[in-house]
Amino acid sequence: MDLWFLGSAMAPRGTLRDERYERERRSPMLCHRQANQDDGRRIAERDAVYLPPSTPSKILCVHLNHISRVKEFQIDLTPTPTYFHKPTSSLNTHRGQVVRPDRCKWLNYEGEVVIIIGAPCRNVSPAEAGDFIHGYTIGNDYGLHDFRDTDSGSMLRVKGSDTLCPVGPMVVTDWDFRDKGIRTLVNGEVRQDGNTGEMTWDMHYLVADLARTITLLPGDMIFSGTPAFSRPVQPGDVVTVEVEGLGALTNTIVTGPTPIRSDCGAQPTPDPFRLRGAADRERGGRLDGVGRRLGVPRDPQAGPQLIEEGRSRWSGAALRVRSPTGRIDPVRMRTIAIVAALFGAGALAVPIGLPVGLPVGLPVSVVQAAPGDATSPPSRYVSLPSPTRLLDTREAAAPVAPGGVVNIRVAGDAPLPSAASTRSVVLNVTVAGPAGIGFWTVFPHGGNLPTASNLNVDERWAALGDGLAMANLVTVPIGADGTVDVYSQSGGHVVVDMLGSYETSGATASGRFQPLAVPSRIFDSRNFLPVEPTSVTELRVPAAGGASAAVLNVTTIANGPGYWTAFPAGTTPPNAANLNSLYPLHVVANQVIVALDGDGDFNVYSQAGGHLVVDLVGLMTGSAAPVSTDGLFVSLASPTRFLDTREASLSPLGSAQMPLPAWNLEVGASTNPAIARPDVAALVMNLTVTDALAGGYVTLGPAGTTNPADKQRSTSTLNVVRAVQTLPNHATVAVSARGFDVFTQSGGHLLADVSGFYLGSPVAAPFGPPSNATGTPFGCVGYPNRPVASVVIGSSSNTVARAQQRLLDLGFWNGGADGGYGLTTSQSVMAFQKWSGIAASGNVDETTAVALNRIQCRPSPGITSGDLFEVDKGKQLAFIIRGGRAVWVLNVSTGGNYDYTATDQKTGAKISDKAYTPVGTFRVYRVSDEPAYEGSLGTLYRPRFVIRGVAVHGYRSVPNYPASHGCIRVSNAAMDMIWATNSMPMGGTVIIHE
Repeated sequence: MDLWFLGSAMAPRGTLRDERYERERRSPMLCHRQANQDDGRRIAERDAVYLPPSTPSKILCVHLNHISRVKEFQIDLTPTPTYFHKPTSSLNTHRGQVVRPDRCKWLNYEGEVVIIIGAPCRNVSPAEAGDFIHGYTIGNDYGLHDFRDTDSGSMLRVKGSDTLCPVGPMVVTDWDFRDKGIRTLVNGEVRQDGNTGEMTWDMHYLVADLARTITLLPGDMIFSGTPAFSRPVQPGDVVTVEVEGLGALTNTIVTGPTPIRSDCGAQPTPDPFRLRGAADRERGGRLDGVGRRLGVPRDPQAGPQLIEEGRSRWSGAALRVRSPTGRIDPVRMRTIAIVAALFGAGALAVPIGLPVGLPVGLPVSVVQAAPGDATSPPSRYVSLPSPTRLLDTREAAAPVAPGGVVNIRVAGDAPLPSAASTRSVVLNVTVAGPAGIGFWTVFPHGGNLPTASNLNVDERWAALGDGLAMANLVTVPIGADGTVDVYSQSGGHVVVDMLGSYETSGATASGRFQPLAVPSRIFDSRNFLPVEPTSVTELRVPAAGGASAAVLNVTTIANGPGYWTAFPAGTTPPNAANLNSLYPLHVVANQVIVALDGDGDFNVYSQAGGHLVVDLVGLMTGSAAPVSTDGLFVSLASPTRFLDTREASLSPLGSAQMPLPAWNLEVGASTNPAIARPDVAALVMNLTVTDALAGGYVTLGPAGTTNPADKQRSTSTLNVVRAVQTLPNHATVAVSARGFDVFTQSGGHLLADVSGFYLGSPVAAPFGPPSNATGTPFGCVGYPNRPVASVVIGSSSNTVARAQQRLLDLGFWNGGADGGYGLTTSQSVMAFQKWSGIAASGNVDETTAVALNRIQCRPSPGITSGDLFEVDKGKQLAFIIRGGRAVWVLNVSTGGNYDYTATDQKTGAKISDKAYTPVGTFRVYRVSDEPAYEGSLGTLYRPRFVIRGVAVHGYRSVPNYPASHGCIRVSNAAMDMIWATNSMPMGGTVIIHE
């Protein structure tokens, strides 16, 4: 096999001999540092300076070609290839440094095979194209995706910036491109693992297609496409692309010496959420569908949901909606699957992403308040004229330090309420990135830090860096000096807006809370049109004339990053916010208390637009209401934990049991020692879900007001968008004499920290206590104790280990729960995906994580008796069976059913055959414990033969489809396990079936 360096258009410059490069006397040795010396000396390979293996007149690249990448993007492949071009100035070499410019952060690798043209080529057929190919080499088609939303689809700066086209280290002239493994490694860890057999259009087709209209010249390069899992890399990373038979291309990522100029041109996009055109450009300018639903229930009786094309079966009140144009561009609501695939959920926190379980609040031990001495005098609610910003640490570039406290004045001079009469305040608190993983708690100045939390930043949110903005309503007593403290466990920026206060009051007309027995949905834009960007929507609360304020739960489904603000009708939007959307289709909820005008109207401003859902929880009385004490607020001295299912003593289940899907729990209210009085009409609390099994909603309601057989709700209190998410939301809930009910659609641990209550009569409870179905079918492993999150670049080892252990529990073999996402883990994931009917990517995406959490039983093999090795060609899986039970399930790749011609590695004769794995019952008749057994068609790893030359053997790359010549491939590590456990003994039964 000839290995050539090419110093200028197709003139051969050297040959590879004994791992040293010897220059040929007829031409300069351009890979040598002293290229002008023609003395015939040899140099060690480590001392060579590599050049690009040709000097092309053009570099052409196919957009999408590998099926794994098409499936990753969740799109339909175009019927013919589409292309882009990289300028020759982007060329780089083996061992060259790849520059990520300063101010940029989305530099992605793409390992590919590169075609080198050998002769002028124009208007040739695919059958003739091979005659014009000089050879093949390796390329890494880096993309600087900070510029992906520019250049109208050409991707010129994305793909064409300097150094982003490393190619090499050599050209192989007689290489058969069929069924060859392609891997990309970052710092030695496999990130891409594909095969040329999954290419839709092969090398000859690409050449012929381009040559129909473009003359290809000697030295021209054609990049043939990359497999799935292109992801960002960081300065200091070492990236290696390995192609079977072509060697390895290695580069180091460095930061550019100078930043991108800011005085002209498009600027680097600071986060991937703005890359709306990414999908279009990746597939050549076309994208089907809008508003892809991701991870939120479609049930019309469920909580707020994402619905394709913005439609819902809800019926809503006829309300006035104002917008500048009357419609929203539908492209704003289209799928973001490709953006997620390009940047990973570490960059794009969508319902295919990853969190990690983390403590909510302080340690779970709780000191309950003693009855009678822990509450404040009754108080009435007084809205500020308009929401008012009290603090934004970003303005002074002074974030709260880890473990730090920031003090905020909330009472005193106007427009703040009087410090003398104010007992508690209502704040909207927003954590802005960058922020560390941990919790935030607001509490009265001068008091002790309570065992409670108001906001929680998990691993996924922290990964957003300065793109993070998450808000929650907070009701908190004030200190004697009229201030409150905000504590941050791990640090970050914080923004505090004030909505109103509770002032000491006896019997009064206004400011008393009147809860609805059950929250009522008063507006859902999915019945009409999405809210326009930068628009104001005026809404009317039914039968609210004369009320001073409304208590709402507001849910938004965003077009893109931006904020939402509720404010009084007839006023201008304030410098404040209630909710923050972080990316397209982000579902986020928050409780809002907003002042109403005489007709019961209020406004909602939306920066980026999207769908808006509003549930009415209750009303604050106005000045014309009867005088009473019912509805006055009584603040607890400190937030008190009423519910924590992680702690047996705080769970109505009586044990540290995770609530499972469609479970509901009853929690006492007036009987809790922190309250210890019967005249309680409603509670104010912070409700948190953590370790969620999947996306879904959680709903609060009075205990006993819903039929226990009803396992769905018509409104929601908070909306989980991903497995293992930690999500809090302020909630106000009416109670019965039995307390309140918490319903979880998808399951997960639940916590409730109560900050106070409203006086009045509890609602009636016509139904009995909840009845929850038991969780685990007989003989199954049940739901996981530690749920699985999706795994992306930047995931913690704990997140990976959770997935590994769950796979092992379900019978999918891997090397152990060590927290490292290596080959055995990706093979285990691929096996699980094949078995469960998920696209077999080998990556724990959100769909896979949810399936791992929901599936409770190990696979049943096709053969349910005896000890044997079963190969299911239809599923491309192998089962190690003992006593009729599947002990382990393995990913395999069998014969690809293609015709092939190859050279017998033993005799040199030509072999022409069909790549087919026979079916039937066989016995292991020969084994070879050789890591490099030389077979007729190639090298086999520790094979165990079942019929003729067909063996189960190890291979370093096992794709998700049939690719072999006829053998059954497993990973090398799996083959080692088979040998170590003697799972295929001599004479052992092997059954292969379709």
